[in-house]
Amino acid sequence: MTLNVLCYNLRTPKDRDGPNHWQYRADAAAQLFSVEDIDIAGLQEASVGQVSDLRSRLPGYCLVGTGGGNEDGLECPVIYKKDRFRMRDSGVFWLSETPEVPASRSWDTRYPRTAAWVILEEQAGGGSVCFVNTHLDHRGPEAREKGAAVLLKEMARLRRGLDTVLTGDFNTTPETRAIQDIVSPTDPNQLVYAKETARRASGPDYTFSSYGALAMDKRITIDFIFVSRTVDVLSYDVLPDTLGGVYLSDHNPIKALVRLSGKGGQDENA
Repeated sequence: MTLNVLCYNLRTPKDRDGPNHWQYRADAAAQLFSVEDIDIAGLQEASVGQVSDLRSRLPGYCLVGTGGGNEDGLECPVIYKKDRFRMRDSGVFWLSETPEVPASRSWDTRYPRTAAWVILEEQAGGGSVCFVNTHLDHRGPEAREKGAAVLLKEMARLRRGLDTVLTGDFNTTPETRAIQDIVSPTDPNQLVYAKETARRASGPDYTFSSYGALAMDKRITIDFIFVSRTVDVLSYDVLPDTLGGVYLSDHNPIKALVRLSGKGGQDENA
C-alpha cells in the first residue's frame, strides 16, 4: 500500500497577515489536497473556523482529533480520505507529565500541546497504519525535549507493531536534542526522518519562511515527517509555499510518498 502523506501548518488566522489572512488562503489550502492527491495529512495550528472551512471544502475527507481543549483554541487534527480508509481507533493525548489529562501542560510549555492519532485500515484490505500528528511548543526548549519523549512513549503504546507515520511542526531544527531523540538508534521505539531515507527528495532546504519574508539565510526546517523502520519512503518533497499565486501558509507543506509493509500489528522489534 502506498500513501501520499502531507504535513501542513495552516497558520492560524491573524489580522496582521493582511493579504495572507486565512480568508484569502482557504480555497488554495483545500485545493492542495486534490492537486497533490493527498491520502492522509497532519495539520497544525488549526482553529475551529479553519477546521469548519476545510470540512465544507473537502467532503471526501474525514477530519479527526479536534476538541483537545487547548486554551489557544488550536488543534493538530488528522484528515484522511473517507473512501480509502476505515477508522479502527483514534484519540488525543497531551504532551505533559499527565498525557491523559485534557489541557494539561508541564515544564516551560507556553500552551497545552497535543498529539492526535488515528489507526486506519485500508478499505480494500491493503493493510493498516498508525498515524500521529503533533505541534511542539514554540517557546520552551525543555517542553520540546520532554514532549518528544512523551510522543515516543505514547506512540510505543499505540503502534502495536503497525507501520507508523508521525507528522508535525516541531518548532526546532534537525540537529537539536528533541529531533535527535526521536531518531536515536539506541531507542527501541526509534523512528527515522523520512527525508533522510527517501529514494528521492526535492524542494527547498527549509520549511519556514514567514510568507517569504525571511532572508534566505534565516529560513529553517522545523516541520518533519518521521516513519517507522518498516516504511519505505519513495519520495519526500518540500512543496512550494504558494499555489496559484496564493500563499498556503507561512510554512511550506511537506509531502511524502510512502509504501507500507502491510504488517498487521506484530511486534516489529521481535
